[in-house]
Amino acid sequence: MSITRIEIDPEGDTLVIVPVKPTSTQSEAPNSPDEKHFLCSKKHLTLASRRAARLFSSQFKEASVESDGLYHWKFEAIFNHEAFSLVLKIIHGKTRGIPRDMKLDLLADIATIVDDLQCHEAVAYFSESWLLCWPSARKKARGKELAQLILSSFVFEHASLFENYTKLAIRHSDDVPSTFGLPIRVDVSSQIENTRTQIFEHLLDGLDKLYDWILDGSAGCNPACQALRLGSLSQARKKLGLYPRPSSPFSKLSLDSLLESLATVQSPAYFGPPNQGPVAMYSSKWNIETSSTVVVPGGFFGGQSKSTQPGTNNASVSSPQPSGLFGPSAFSQTTNSPPPRQLGAPPQPTVGLFGSSTASQSPASGGLFGNANSKVGTNTSAAENQEQPAIIVKHNCRLKDLIEPLVMAAENEITGLKLADFPRP
Repeated sequence: MSITRIEIDPEGDTLVIVPVKPTSTQSEAPNSPDEKHFLCSKKHLTLASRRAARLFSSQFKEASVESDGLYHWKFEAIFNHEAFSLVLKIIHGKTRGIPRDMKLDLLADIATIVDDLQCHEAVAYFSESWLLCWPSARKKARGKELAQLILSSFVFEHASLFENYTKLAIRHSDDVPSTFGLPIRVDVSSQIENTRTQIFEHLLDGLDKLYDWILDGSAGCNPACQALRLGSLSQARKKLGLYPRPSSPFSKLSLDSLLESLATVQSPAYFGPPNQGPVAMYSSKWNIETSSTVVVPGGFFGGQSKSTQPGTNNASVSSPQPSGLFGPSAFSQTTNSPPPRQLGAPPQPTVGLFGSSTASQSPASGGLFGNANSKVGTNTSAAENQEQPAIIVKHNCRLKDLIEPLVMAAENEITGLKLADFPRP
């Protein structure tokens, strides 16, 4: 074991003994760890540190002078000796050379020592400038880095940073928050986990109620719309790991990723006849054109097929007609005017305003191959046929509109902890 003596106060009367924190390989060695001996002033220590004041006024052996004429205050090998040196220098007013900014690892080590010595006031001036290096805008902090920021903002009593960093922990933790061996107070870590769990419970309760609400027909303008919503919600819950319902501590689930995913859940667009829901739920309207074939009697070789399009009143068809008595002839036929008659051909049927093709012949008018008295069948109105409506509308019923209030409620619940709720003992 090697001992390094560092004079914080050359005329000091107290040795602060800090074993060098071993590395993973050194911890397996049988030899005692190296030690740093800081020569300090008992008076400065007791003025700055509440723990030192209690210790040196007690009956513990640290309150008695050793054979070398000095008080000995020994710590366990859990502290960073560089951080310990900085804290002792600040306590003794040796502030020249104290850095104004600090790496996060060293900042957390200093916070650990300050919390142990209970010398918050002595380092307050420097801690404010150190924390400025880690503003609340640092929203990408996760894991150990986030734990270090929570510890530092708590020990150095920066209320807004503490609230922001605990909010990040509540939002992004996917299990019971880990302290990573840092001396974060138990009531702080417990409150972070309790808040996270409570928000999950409220969100899952809301999704269960929404499922039951759609299932009993309370949401959706018609059964088909309700079925689409119910199916989409069931698939989303399964995909996001919410079915079957998970239990606390909701391992592998983070509020941030879950809320982001729920915000994108959507049911397929639904189109249907106008009479399937209130007009206020429509966003668009389409006329459906359906093709049908009717047989028009007449023509040199008998009946002639003709395609009509119900639902249109201005469609025109230009096609060559069968050969007439004096040879082939072509003409343009529209649905609003009858075509020219061929020699010997019976009267042609007329096409109605909305495309229904009907023709009624009198018994006296005979065709070339027999009685042309026939009535062309009328197509069933598409508007009356729910399987094939003439008009469809796009329904505005969206699953997203039902999930969005649940997401917003959860977002409002994600708030950081208040520093005032955790007074010093």
